[in-house]
Amino acid sequence: MSSAAEQSPVSALAGRSRLTLPVAVVLSLLLHGLVFSVVVKVIPGDRVELPPQGKLAARPFEMKREAALTAGVDATTPAKVTWIGYDEYVEHYATPSETDQALMARGADEPATPGSESVAAEEHPPAEPETNSPEKEQAQAAERVQLQQTLARARETMQDAAAVIARGADLLAAVMETTRTEPKPEKVAAAETERKDKEPAPEPETASKPDSGGSTEVQATGTASDRDSPAASKKRPVLEAHLGKPLARTGVEIRTTRPQISVVRLWESLGARSPLAKIEFIGDGSVKDVQILESSGYRQVDEDIIDSLYEWSARGKQIEALSEKQSAVFIVRIMLH
Repeated sequence: MSSAAEQSPVSALAGRSRLTLPVAVVLSLLLHGLVFSVVVKVIPGDRVELPPQGKLAARPFEMKREAALTAGVDATTPAKVTWIGYDEYVEHYATPSETDQALMARGADEPATPGSESVAAEEHPPAEPETNSPEKEQAQAAERVQLQQTLARARETMQDAAAVIARGADLLAAVMETTRTEPKPEKVAAAETERKDKEPAPEPETASKPDSGGSTEVQATGTASDRDSPAASKKRPVLEAHLGKPLARTGVEIRTTRPQISVVRLWESLGARSPLAKIEFIGDGSVKDVQILESSGYRQVDEDIIDSLYEWSARGKQIEALSEKQSAVFIVRIMLH
């Protein structure tokens, strides 16, 4: 009995250890998890936040950014210059060039691409030999003879005119010399000999010109090149502003009113500066408020400008889209001089 009584506590302890071991493991895991979560919250660092799910996944409110207000015209006519000389569409204009584009022609040694023919061959086909009739040859010979005779008569006339001019020059020199001293027979004979030497001898008639008839082969001009010349332009496109049609961008159209400043007040305020004003428009296009940010230096001039700014009006899609609580603000500088 005593032995059984002594073994009962040991067996009881063994049975209790079997029950407490799983509980201890669970408690240990819970304790480690709690410590780990506390350490993660305390130690700063980069954490990856998972997106919320369910009802919490709604996107936050985003404020809409309105387009900036600019002064201009409500409905504009866009203008652009397009160059269509390239194989592919190129916006605006061709490649700017500092010099005129040189004419270029494909070289003769370059093999022709399939499907293409020589432009020169198309434009200037080889001429067929012409056969002249006897009547036509006689008419051409008569024209050549008549032309030669005309040239010969013109040459004789020129020779006679040259001789007359030379003779007149000699006579003038002799007269001037006689006014100074009496002429001597030796000098007169020498002058006559020199005059005869100066007279040009008649030229023989030139031979008849060869017949210029016949076909001449026309060749394509230009620098030889292995490719076609690319399109280029020296002129840069410039938007032209015509009277009554100024260049303007799309925006809010503002109708202005000139300040009514008397001549006396302008004379008194010759040193006035150009003021800077703030104008606030509402949805119907009228002016809600006007403020002078930079004064002209004269109170009466500022008041006249404020009165004129209240008469301004604005229109456009951006103005019409304003609600009752919204307004459009513009800052302008009024140029007085």
